[in-house]
Amino acid sequence: FTAEERARDMVEESEIVATANRRADDIIAEAEGIANEIVENAYGYTEDLLRKVSEDVSGVLHTINSNLAELKGYKTDGGGYED
Repeated sequence: FTAEERARDMVEESEIVATANRRADDIIAEAEGIANEIVENAYGYTEDLLRKVSEDVSGVLHTINSNLAELKGYKTDGGGYED
């Protein structure tokens, strides 16, 4: 190899490395974007799920309170329920 051929090979290798580095940066940026989207979707799903659970728990609490009021009514009406 002559010095000129060696220099040309080094330039070509340098260009290949630079292209590979740019492609790697693009891949990393795309992966980070996808990861951020997944995290946002997970937070949204979790929030929706917790809202649904809260509504269900509120409904159950309402039923419990209604039942307690009904039992209290039986007690004060002499319906046979006593402490």
